[in-house]
Amino acid sequence: MAWLCTCLIALNFAGYKLENRTWAAKSPEEKESVARRKAAIQESFRRELALLVDVPKQGAGNTDDGNAARKFFSNASITSRITGVNEEFIERMDVILRAIACPYEIDVTAFRRYSLETARLYQSLYSWFYMPPSVHKILIHGADMISASPLPIGTYKIVFFQSEGEYPLPPTV
Repeated sequence: MAWLCTCLIALNFAGYKLENRTWAAKSPEEKESVARRKAAIQESFRRELALLVDVPKQGAGNTDDGNAARKFFSNASITSRITGVNEEFIERMDVILRAIACPYEIDVTAFRRYSLETARLYQSLYSWFYMPPSVHKILIHGADMISASPLPIGTYKIVFFQSEGEYPLPPTV
């Protein structure tokens, strides 16, 4: 779930900075542009998907949790329109994240090819936006993590839930 949330945050941040096409907003104009886009993106998500993104929670953390991330990725066309992030890239990240969470065996060769194609798509679209380490780990090293794991990665999540007394519904992949 942590990967899901960090990917949500990374794509949101890319959307915030899309107008300037720079990693860091340095000038007052760039900072104002990022703040304006962030407010517009947050309001659009709230209005269209009833989704609060990147809003601080009282106590600690923010609203970017697993539920928000699932809604974010499962509505790729709306998310793309709101953030300006490429719809194909959002859809591909959704497929990759679902595959990693799947409790079934994954074809590592196909996963490697698909994730590397997604990484190339990211570089072609957002070369100005540094790939966050968690996104890099999933896209570049995800196949290695899958092949090194004695069980499918998604089964660890189920074992954890079962040890906690919770039994999730069977996954739909």
